[in-house]
Amino acid sequence: MKKLKWVILISLVAVLAFGCQKQQEEKTEKKTTKSTEEKKQEKSTDTQEAKEEGNPEEQTQQPSQEPQVVQKITVYVSNENADGFVQEEAEVSSLTAGEVLRCLTEKRVIPEGIQVNDCQMTQVDGQSMLHLDLNTAFQDYVGTLGTTGEYLTIGGVANTFMTAYGCMGIQITVDGQVLTTGHAEYPGYLSLF
Repeated sequence: MKKLKWVILISLVAVLAFGCQKQQEEKTEKKTTKSTEEKKQEKSTDTQEAKEEGNPEEQTQQPSQEPQVVQKITVYVSNENADGFVQEEAEVSSLTAGEVLRCLTEKRVIPEGIQVNDCQMTQVDGQSMLHLDLNTAFQDYVGTLGTTGEYLTIGGVANTFMTAYGCMGIQITVDGQVLTTGHAEYPGYLSLF
């Protein structure tokens, strides 16, 4: 009986030792797996940081996820009776003088070929004013119009730019000189027509 107790006791110790060894191996395996996963995550974090810091070796080109913002402006167009304006919406990808001029061309306020030389916002007596310098094609075109056509064309350009830029007045020049047509000169700032 003493022998049997010793055999059972030794068997029990062996089973416990084997079980503990198995648990220790599982813990070691989990640590190794966790350590491997942590290393992968650290590498991913390092790669991301390198991309953010501009490391050219680690950087990849990501497609732009930002949608293009489209702005709407109001274009002043001659009405059917040619005695006033109607307002029509137009879309611009950015608020630039070239984009506003493109909308005026598309709405047939002005013909193609007219270009912006310069466009500057200034402050006059605490109010925002716009200085718009166009090429000679604008003066040439307006010079071919009668007084009503001139009024509607210059008014359409002036009103559209002033509304788009939110300013109180606009001075339109041609190649840096005063706009002169067969009917009038426009030396100063114009207000809404």
